[in-house]
Amino acid sequence: MSSLLKNIGKKILFELHQVGETCLSIILIITFSKFYGKRLIKANKNDSCIVLGNGPSLSSQIDEIKGIRSGRSLLCVNEFPLSLLFDELKPNYYTLLDPHYWFRTDGKVPGLTHQVLNAIANKVKWDITLLLPFEMKSVIEESTLAKHELSQFISISYYNRTPVSGFKYFKFKMYDFNWGMPFAHNVLVAAIYLIIVADYRKILVYGADHSWHEQIVVTKDNILRIREDHFKYELDERPISEREEMYEPIYKFSFAESGDREIYKLHEIFDAYSKVHLGYWVLKGYSEYRGVKIYNLSNKSYIDAFDRYMK
Repeated sequence: MSSLLKNIGKKILFELHQVGETCLSIILIITFSKFYGKRLIKANKNDSCIVLGNGPSLSSQIDEIKGIRSGRSLLCVNEFPLSLLFDELKPNYYTLLDPHYWFRTDGKVPGLTHQVLNAIANKVKWDITLLLPFEMKSVIEESTLAKHELSQFISISYYNRTPVSGFKYFKFKMYDFNWGMPFAHNVLVAAIYLIIVADYRKILVYGADHSWHEQIVVTKDNILRIREDHFKYELDERPISEREEMYEPIYKFSFAESGDREIYKLHEIFDAYSKVHLGYWVLKGYSEYRGVKIYNLSNKSYIDAFDRYMK
C-alpha cells in the first residue's frame, strides 16, 4: 500500500512539474519569441542531411564525408567558414547559437563574428541558407552580408531560440512552429533541431566529440580554464579557432559587483554539459515524433542519445 501511495505521489509531482514547465514556456514564448519568421524548407529534394560539428574527430573523417556528400544536404556551424573545407564541401546551411557572436561588451560587434560573416560573403558562390537566431538581425544589418541577403546565393532565415519544455505534445507543437526549441546549450542541439524542422528524414552527425571535459584544468587560484580543440584540415594554414592553443576561463554573460564578467565554476560547467546532453534526449523524442532518424557517425563522441551505426 505504501509503495502504491509513493508511486501516486511521484506521478502527481511529475504532472505538477510538467504544468509548471508548460506555463513557464508559454510565458517565455509570449515574451521572447517572434512570430513572423520564414518557414524553414529543405534546400533540395534530398531526404538526408549531414550535420557537421567542429570536434577533433572530424579530422579523421573528412574523406568519408566527401565520399557521401553528393546527393545529401550539408549543414556547418560556428567558425567552419574560416576553413578551406567550407569552400570544398559547399554547405547548404550554416548556423550558430552562442550569444558571444552578438554579445557586445564595448558596443561593438565581436571581431570573430565579422571574420565569419566576411568569409561567408567573400567565399560563397553557391546557394546557402544562414539559419540565425533573431538576436543576430542587428549584427547582420551592420555586416558585409547586409548587401548579400537578397543575393542569388545567400538567403537568411531567422529562428527563435526560446527554450520550451513541459507536456510532450505541447512542446513538440511549439517546436513544429519554431515558436521555441529544446533547451540548447550547444550549437549542435540547435542545428539538429533546425534540420528536423526542415523536414529531412535522415540526419548524419559528424564531429560531435563533446569531449570538452578532457581539456579542463583548475589553476592554483581556483580558476577554471579550458582549451577548445577543433578539427584540423591539412590545407588550412591556421586553426579555425584562436582558442586552440591556450587555456582560457569560460566567461558568463553576467557581471560581478566589480564590473568584471563572471567566470564559470566547475560545478556550473558540468551542469551546463548535463543540459547539453539532456537536449539530445529531447531531440531523440522529437525526431521519433517526426519520423526522423538521427545517426551519430562521429569516430569519437560522448553523446549517448543517437544510434552510432547507420541502419
